[in-house]
Amino acid sequence: MELTKRSGDFQRSVISYSIFTGDQETLAQNQTLFYTGSPIFALYATLDVTEFREKFEVQVPDLEQIIRQAKEKASPEAQNVQIYPIYITPIRFETEEALLTSPEDIVNTGNYPNPELCEKAIKLGLDFFLLQLDKQLYGDSSELSLTQTEDTTPALTHEDFREKSLMQHLIHEYVSPMLYAIKSEDESSANALRQRFLNFARGSHFAADVIELTDLLLNGSVGPIVDAYLKKIDAIHTENYELAGIERDKIKRLKTSP
Repeated sequence: MELTKRSGDFQRSVISYSIFTGDQETLAQNQTLFYTGSPIFALYATLDVTEFREKFEVQVPDLEQIIRQAKEKASPEAQNVQIYPIYITPIRFETEEALLTSPEDIVNTGNYPNPELCEKAIKLGLDFFLLQLDKQLYGDSSELSLTQTEDTTPALTHEDFREKSLMQHLIHEYVSPMLYAIKSEDESSANALRQRFLNFARGSHFAADVIELTDLLLNGSVGPIVDAYLKKIDAIHTENYELAGIERDKIKRLKTSP
C-alpha cells in the first residue's frame, strides 16, 4: 500500500484504489458493494461536505451524532483516535492512467485476484490515508496538551456552538491572536494557536477548511480570502450549504487571482 500521488501536505480529498486481476466473468457474477463495472475498484473520499454534495448531487446527513455514538462505543484505547466526518462513494475509472490524472491524493492498495480482497484493500487505503493525515496535523494525540487550558478547564469545541454562529468566536479566539503572533514574529505562539484551532475543529464538517485557513494565516494571508474562509466555515456549521458553496467559489477565485 502506498500513497502514489501527493503534493506537499495531504489534500482534503483522496482516491483509494485496487485492481482486480482475476477472471472478468467471475467478477461480473460476484459483484461487491464497490463494483462499478470496471476492474478498477476505487473509492473517492473527501473531508469537504460542500464539494461532495455538489460533485455527486447527494444529500449528506448530519454525521455529528454518528461520530459521538462511535466514540462512546469505542474502547478506552480508541477514544483518542481521530474520527473524521468523511464522505465516501465508489467512483468509476476505465483505466489506471485516467485515475492517476485526478487532482486528489491517490492511494494504491495493490492488485488482487479476488473482488472481496479488492474491496477490503481500498477501505484499508482510506484508513491509511486518514492515519497519515491525523499524524501530520496532530502528532501523537497522547502528547497533546492544548485541548485543555492552563486551569484544566476543558477547552470549547465546535459542539459547544450548536445552532450558534461561530464567526466571532473564531475571530476572537484564533484568527486575531494568530495574526498578532505572526506580526510579532512569535512563531511558537502562532503554531500553538494553530494547534488549538485544529483541536477545536476536530470531528467537524469544516475541519478541512480550518486546516487550509490556518496554513494561509501562517503564510501571511490576510483580507478577503480569510474572510471568505470564515464565512464558509460558519455556513457549513449552520448547514447553510448554498452560502458555503458561494464562499467556496469565492475562495477558488481569490486563490487564482494575481
